[in-house]
This record gives sequence, structure tokens and C-alpha cells, in this order.
Amino acid sequence: MGTEADIGWGTWGQQEQQPMQSLIDTRGLTHRDQFAFYEAALRSRLAPFQLARPGASGAPFAATLKACQLAGMDVIHGQGGAHAIGQSRDCGAANPYRYGLVMALHGCLAVQALQQRTDVIPPGALVLTDNHQLPGWLRFPRQMNVLTLQLPESCLPGEAVARLAQGPVVFSPAQRHARLLGMFVAGLPRHLDPGHLATSTPMDTVGHASQLRGLLTLALREQGVQAEAPLLRGDMEDVYARAAVMVMARRKSCAALTPARLAAELGVSERHLFRVLSGQGLRFGTLLLRQRLEAAAAALRAPENAERSLLDIALAQGFLNQSHFSRAFREAYGCPPGVFRTMAV
Repeated sequence: MGTEADIGWGTWGQQEQQPMQSLIDTRGLTHRDQFAFYEAALRSRLAPFQLARPGASGAPFAATLKACQLAGMDVIHGQGGAHAIGQSRDCGAANPYRYGLVMALHGCLAVQALQQRTDVIPPGALVLTDNHQLPGWLRFPRQMNVLTLQLPESCLPGEAVARLAQGPVVFSPAQRHARLLGMFVAGLPRHLDPGHLATSTPMDTVGHASQLRGLLTLALREQGVQAEAPLLRGDMEDVYARAAVMVMARRKSCAALTPARLAAELGVSERHLFRVLSGQGLRFGTLLLRQRLEAAAAALRAPENAERSLLDIALAQGFLNQSHFSRAFREAYGCPPGVFRTMAV
């Protein structure tokens, strides 16, 4: 699961997006200084971590760390070479955020806990850790491309606190709600990237936080961890509606996407799917068409697509033919796609 998930949330309380800001970037430094700078910056900006690195000290280590705040959470996206990050108990206690939800976007991640148990996290899986209870190491054997959400204590039910004291909780993509949670997390970097802001729907920051808590609660339930108070039906419907919009956006280029296929991916009945969408004032066909048209409009604006045929753009977004695409585009934007592209230049 990569970072290309195209998550659009409809119109729930949209707020202005906050792009990710660079915390650390070693790419402009000499190879000899890159890792030393990364280590010093990581310790001063985040926490007094220990760092270890295989190989020669003067070898290249191009690394970047970007972060932003999202409704009470810190979202951190790190990329770089192979290394390990260790923390002591004091280091964990100094972290202002109690919990961390970590996902390897590419490459494996090894989590070594206090009891010397090591969990190897494949790409697409998630691990939830208690920063105060996890002295140990995060190891990136070949490369670092990892997304971390630093979560306040209010995000988790009390039973999860006791469970995390025993070690990290690993969520497998084979579990339905864990897979949806993974889709949500994997899509964040793209939507927080400044280069994507011009063509993406504004993020619903409050809705994102609510969706994260809802999916995390459901994923923990699959692990046998129950919340003190069950999710109310209205809360559940909202979580599933947002998940449906997310999966539709991810699959919109598939011409064969149907309500039945979407419902199967969500793990609900088709009737349930229609009910949760209707509860948010959404209809499957209308929403899917809007997502496809928005993606097509973004493609038409992109300079690199200046020579790309309208038919190719239409088919790439899931339209069956150019005539259907042109007719729908004219109705939505008030002009044919060819004219729109000319005006966008």
C-alpha cells in the first residue's frame, strides 16, 4: 500500500488544509555530514533518541522529515536510508504524545520492545505503541519511508492502555477495519503535500480526527480491545460513510466499480452502504461521477498532460468513452474538456 490513495471526504465541515512543513532535510549537505546532522536535528526537535547506522559513517544518508498538526495530532512522514532509532524510558516519558501509530509505507519496519520481543511490520500494516512503555528500537533494515501519527491519550479507550503496557499492538491488513485504517493513514502524506493542495479537496481536519478515532476503535475491537462506551449507531454510520468515500476515491479509475463491489470491500451489505451514504446526503453514482470529474479536471490542468488525448484522460478516470466524459464534464464545468484545458494553460 503506497501513498497514492486519493482521499476525498465530500463536504463535511471542510477546513483549510495545512501542508506538511520540513523538519529535517539532509539532501543539501555533504555525505560526511548528513547522518550527523540528521541525528542532532532529530534529538533536538523531537526527543533525545539514540541512533545507530550500519555501514561507513561517510556514506550518503539523504533523509527528510516532514510534519504538521492535524486536529490535535502530529503527523510525521520520514524518508531516508537504513538506520535504527532507540529510546530509553526517560526518552519515552519526555514525549508529549502518549501513543504512536506507525505505518511503513515502503520497506519493513522492525519494532523491538522492552521484553526483547521483535515485531516485523510489513508495508501496509500498522503498529500502535505506548511511548511511555516502549523502551527499545525502531529499525529500518533497508530504507525509511514511514508515517507516524502521534496521538493524545484521548484517542484511545482505557482498555487499550492496559493492552499496550504488554507490548505494541500490530494491525494486520487482512482484518477489515485495520485495512480501512491503513488506507486512511497511507493517504495522508499526499493530501498534506503542498504540491497536491492546488488540485485536491480541502481537508476536513475535524472529520479526519473523528474518522481516525472511529477506525482505530473498530480496529482495536478486532484485536479484542473494547471501548468503555460502544460507538453509537450515528457514529458508526459516519465512520462507514467516510470510509466509503475514501475507498471510492481510491477506486474511482476502475470502470467496473459498482455499489456491490464497494460494499464488499468495506465488508458491509449493499443495503448498508446505501443507508450510510444517504444519511450523509450522498448518492453512489453522483459522488463517483464528481470524483472522476475532479480528477479529470486536475489532469487537464497539469502541464505534463498537454499532449495527452482527451480519450486517454477519460479512460484513466474510469469513464467508458469520450462522449460520456465530454457530456458530463460540460454539465459540471460549463464548457467542453478541450476548452477547459485551453483556459487552464
